[in-house]
Amino acid sequence: MAASHTNTISITNFTTATTIITINGINFLTDPVFCPPSKHDNLEVLEKLPDGSKSQMNGIPPLPHLTSVEGPALQLHDRPPIDAILLSYEDYIDNLDPEDRKFIDGRKIFAAPGGTKNLAPRPGVIALKPWETLEAVFGGTKFKITGTSCQHIPGGEVTGIVPSFESAIWIGKKRHIQVAQVHLGNAQAPLPSGSIQITMDGKSAFDLVRSIGLM
Repeated sequence: MAASHTNTISITNFTTATTIITINGINFLTDPVFCPPSKHDNLEVLEKLPDGSKSQMNGIPPLPHLTSVEGPALQLHDRPPIDAILLSYEDYIDNLDPEDRKFIDGRKIFAAPGGTKNLAPRPGVIALKPWETLEAVFGGTKFKITGTSCQHIPGGEVTGIVPSFESAIWIGKKRHIQVAQVHLGNAQAPLPSGSIQITMDGKSAFDLVRSIGLM
């Protein structure tokens, strides 16, 4: 079923993966990070990395801290009311910083299964497996929230999350995507064995857009 021409979608980017996606007045917040420039202890995250990821570092431990050099373009008070949070993964502060762990209390959150365990006992956290679709009602509108398969470097659990309404959004040959936000930059993570690309460059973005049928 084709979407009505009266539907409206807007995207407001705050920083990195922190975005508000507004669909017909319903606000979805992705991966909330609103901390000011600061240095964060990274040791707890590194201890959770799988052995395969650690082996890429040839026994040399990575830096114990992660430093953000710029704050978000908009601040906490600039956020509109949030209906749901879409959390791709929660065990790294560039997708959920310590301050926003307080903000998510009492809110509906869709997250990877591992993240839901770490965020317990918050009652609003809902586990979403790759290719699983759940239904939720916001503002009287029924939405379908679909998880997608993803890969994250240097490891850990991660899931993509696609909100849709009226009918399922189809991805690639199976699902139809109407709007996509693609993060670029070709960021590189330096490891002793060589740099690893952690964000898309122009070519990989082109391949993605073509594969999901947006061109």
